Amino acid sequence: DPGFDAKGVLTFNVGNLRTRSAEEFTAKTATIRQRLEAVPGAREVSAISQLPLDTRASNARWGREEARNDPSKYRQGQVHFVPKGYFGLMKARIIDGRDFDASDEVPGAQTVIIDEQAAQLAFGNESAVGKTILSRIQTPDAVPYTIVGVVKHLRHTTLFGDEKESLYFQANFGNAWLVRTDGDPNDLVTAVRAALREVDSQLLITNMQPLTANVDRAMAPTRFALGLISAFAVLAVVLAAVGLYGVLSSLVRQRMNEIGVRLAFGAAPSSIFRMVVVQGLTLSALGVGAGLIGAFLLTRTMTSLLVGVSPTDAVTFAVMAIVFFAIAITASWLPARRAANV
Repeated sequence: DPGFDAKGVLTFNVGNLRTRSAEEFTAKTATIRQRLEAVPGAREVSAISQLPLDTRASNARWGREEARNDPSKYRQGQVHFVPKGYFGLMKARIIDGRDFDASDEVPGAQTVIIDEQAAQLAFGNESAVGKTILSRIQTPDAVPYTIVGVVKHLRHTTLFGDEKESLYFQANFGNAWLVRTDGDPNDLVTAVRAALREVDSQLLITNMQPLTANVDRAMAPTRFALGLISAFAVLAVVLAAVGLYGVLSSLVRQRMNEIGVRLAFGAAPSSIFRMVVVQGLTLSALGVGAGLIGAFLLTRTMTSLLVGVSPTDAVTFAVMAIVFFAIAITASWLPARRAANV
């Protein structure tokens, strides 16, 4: 779970704004947002300093009040700059507190939204809203910021394994823009480019693609590895099934003379049938038991590739055991039936 909904979101970078002052930059950024919001099909517009899962991350030191006197209390966390409405566009859940609003845009408003990971690290099970943290993001000295909200952890660098906690600071601009639509985000490409050219024909527009492309790229290495492992697993099941059937059938054929003698001395066909099936299942039970023990020990090496399932998943182990017992029953039943008819 990346913590956000990537479907229906078009992303792109805008550069070469060519402004001569901070006021002009702010005004031009506001104009870009207004033009994007007017694009037919655009439902929400927002921006961020770095897109989720674009493999890049900006870090900064942060900590609780005691870090002011003890620098060892500082931690390194991911830092992001977002305007109000960003979490709504991303469909990211605010766990506690609120999103940024107009009060956070006032000069001197030192507010921050942290993710659940940072809240747990700093305050444990206590509510983080209203508390203060120190951070060095724009000045050499630590600045106090008041926490106004706690958001679910959004993955920014990887979908697998541990990731640093995130801090979100209010800003009305970003290096990357996001436009959410109810349809296919690729349908907005032409209209979005036209809207940006109306603002400034010299704007540099790059990396225009759906946000799902970032998710797919982050999943690609693991998806390839699991696809390869799955292919070998299917081949292993087929080989094991063929081998199991062949061994049990061969054992019965080798005992045909013995079975004929037993029948000649009065053994009932049903007892012959039962004897063959029981012996076949006994051998299979020993094999499945040994296989489960081996798998239980060896699959722990796959922990880094598994998401949402343990390497000793009971359902998977049970299904495989049932599959091989079903093969064993079939492999024993057919030769046993032939043996009983000798």
